[in-house]
Amino acid sequence: MILDYPWYFILLCLLAGTLYSGVLYFLAPESFTRRLRWILAGLRFLAVSVISFLLLAPMVRQNLHERQKPLVVVAQDMSQSVALSADSAFRLPLESADNYDVVHETFGDVTTDIAAEISGVASRYQG
Repeated sequence: MILDYPWYFILLCLLAGTLYSGVLYFLAPESFTRRLRWILAGLRFLAVSVISFLLLAPMVRQNLHERQKPLVVVAQDMSQSVALSADSAFRLPLESADNYDVVHETFGDVTTDIAAEISGVASRYQG
């Protein structure tokens, strides 16, 4: 919980509740039984203290931790220069597992443009 005010403002809220309920139920003429006065004073103390505390506008911060599996992007060059080389049939045998996800992409129909592929992967999978 975050307050924009010093910690002693909470004590002032409790003091306001105490004073308000004390004046209403213990300085006024006795029109209730002793037990009923204490019950009503306690409820009034609680209500005034909570309302005055809420007037301080506390913020409640909640941290959510969401775990995502990492994403591995395998980009394969499909340009003509790779198709003509001897090791063009080589492909990394990487499949999805429990610890990560794998995305296979191809790029470069005619020429190899690795810079465009890297910026494209960065824009598609950023975050």
